[in-house]
Amino acid sequence: MLQVYHVGHFDPELPNGVDRVIHNLGRLLEGDVGFHTVGFGEPDPDAHTERLDGRVRIHGFGRPALRNFRLPGGFRRWLGGLSGEPVLHLHSVFAPLNFAIAADCRRGGVPYVFTPHDSYVPASLRTRALAKRLYLATLERRVLDGAAALHALTAEGRDCIARHTANPRIRLIRNFIPPPAVPPCPAEERFGLLYLGRMDRYQKGIDRLLAAYAALRRERPGAPILTLAGPADAVERPALDALMAGHGLTDAHVIRRDRVGEAEKHRLLAGTRFYVQLSRFEGFGLSVAEALALSVPVVVSREIPLAPLVERHGAGLVVDGDAAAPGLIRALDAGPAAYAAMVEGARQLYRAELSADSVRPRMLGLYHEAAAAGRAARLPLPQPG
Repeated sequence: MLQVYHVGHFDPELPNGVDRVIHNLGRLLEGDVGFHTVGFGEPDPDAHTERLDGRVRIHGFGRPALRNFRLPGGFRRWLGGLSGEPVLHLHSVFAPLNFAIAADCRRGGVPYVFTPHDSYVPASLRTRALAKRLYLATLERRVLDGAAALHALTAEGRDCIARHTANPRIRLIRNFIPPPAVPPCPAEERFGLLYLGRMDRYQKGIDRLLAAYAALRRERPGAPILTLAGPADAVERPALDALMAGHGLTDAHVIRRDRVGEAEKHRLLAGTRFYVQLSRFEGFGLSVAEALALSVPVVVSREIPLAPLVERHGAGLVVDGDAAAPGLIRALDAGPAAYAAMVEGARQLYRAELSADSVRPRMLGLYHEAAAAGRAARLPLPQPG
């Protein structure tokens, strides 16, 4: 059986969306491939710990010395001793750890898949632009060029990857979103607007959302409550207080909650009438996808990569993030037939793009393609006759 090793954590309760993606893939491919995760944090550089979480084998290694891109000895010995058909799966971008692992994989003839999580979109690259351009042109380019397969989540993400590598093995496969454990609420029992995620005013467009919601309340004083659920750090928390006060919004209008666990997140999603996210840039939009998995219509900014699919399936509304109030009004004014059509559109989008039936065969194909590329790279050169 093919053995796939993800560099990351198998824990959906962690706030990092990449860790949730890894967990979801483990659930999706259980029994189809040997599924492993690889983490670094043991105090002993020669350590290699193993434990099982169901069918997932979790490997722990020492802390890497990334100033010289040197990985701990325990990991290097382990990597050199892998047998069968191993494939490593690297995640995220601008990570020296990825560069070090990719270099050792190339030296050891171990193929790897790289998922940048569509983080090369222009809006993302404009923050710390010079450092990112330099890293992309040097270290990141080596990771991209040497991958046995590159995994894009959206069409835009695929095109952005292609701008930074000559590697032709780029495959578009959406993130798998497991069917939630709770059923969707009946349409007549859904209420309010919801945002789930990190309270980042700029990237996640929380400033846009609060401005649009305040404008909505001026037009519709009886507008339903907005719930914001997610962690805010010591900088964002007082800034959000100031934003709300500036817009005349109080706790009677906006419910703010810290990060919620998976079960509570699904309960909130299942009972909301519209999920709203007005990000300025996103790699994918995991919370948007989780809303669609519950057949919840969404109101999203055009910058969210899933926006074209939302429009194509009629799964909600795509709005101008800087002037979203009219879109929120149209959403809340939708009659029963129009709302039912959006609910059905969300259900169809999920089934066609994000469900197990859609994603499983594509991910298995990706891993087998990577393993085949690894076999081809290890073939001895023909000897002259």
